Amino acid sequence: MSGDDNPVWATDGFELYRRPDWDGQILRAKKDKMKKARKAYGSLYRRSGAYIFLETDTRKAVYAGQTRYYDRRAHSNARMKGYDELYLITGIRRILDEAWLQELEHLLIDHFKGCAWGTDFIPINSKSESPSLMGDSRRALVGSWFEKVRDILEDDCDFPLHTRTNKTSPKTEFIYSKSKDTATKKFYHAKVEVDAAKKIMCVLKGSKTPLERHSAHAIHQRLKEGLENDGTLRGSTMNGKACFEFTKDWICMNLSEATGVVSNGPGPIEWLYQESDKPVEKDTLKKWRGAKT
Repeated sequence: MSGDDNPVWATDGFELYRRPDWDGQILRAKKDKMKKARKAYGSLYRRSGAYIFLETDTRKAVYAGQTRYYDRRAHSNARMKGYDELYLITGIRRILDEAWLQELEHLLIDHFKGCAWGTDFIPINSKSESPSLMGDSRRALVGSWFEKVRDILEDDCDFPLHTRTNKTSPKTEFIYSKSKDTATKKFYHAKVEVDAAKKIMCVLKGSKTPLERHSAHAIHQRLKEGLENDGTLRGSTMNGKACFEFTKDWICMNLSEATGVVSNGPGPIEWLYQESDKPVEKDTLKKWRGAKT
């Protein structure tokens, strides 16, 4: 739906997007118009919500986050360094509490990292966000609310990163890690595609991971639980032992996430090149763990 069909208020360099059937709003502003946007919609800046930083000039990059108070995050040139557009996503009458904010951030990051895989875009977030601890009915409510956010970004804001963004076939490496055949508890077989330039990974469909998750880092436990709940992981067997199997590819934001979820621990584990069966060099692993730029 175009902006002409919606109650969209536009000025030079910033716009407020709303829809009649949605209790939410998105403020979009260019970096050099942030002060004018703040002056025009000051009450919005005192609310909680999610935000997106976008850069398309010198690089193609996106960052998603959430905050309980926009003025702390969204009215700062320092935080906007390296980005040229800002998006603030919040409710109108609805107050977004911490559980809602975490789920919304999780959905935004998951959406962007999925859309960015195979394109020129870099998802700058250093890690994935786990799903929020909430009931199924409320999770469904946040999910439908997020769908409106996604539709407005794509249809009204012409947001450049979406499911139809052109793929560019970047150079990737295929690696794997497998537990010993004699393992009795911690057994796994991870097959991973690595985009070294962006430092993001894709755990491939068919990879195996232990059922138990409680020896992994807390964030990786929650990520794995989310993968169980959304059907990405399903029951299977490996060497005659019960385990989980990935039913589809899963994109993660760093090598630590891949290690924690598939091996059920912090590592280190040995990663090998699929083509040669030779170990991945320590310096290479270190680069893959480095900060995104």
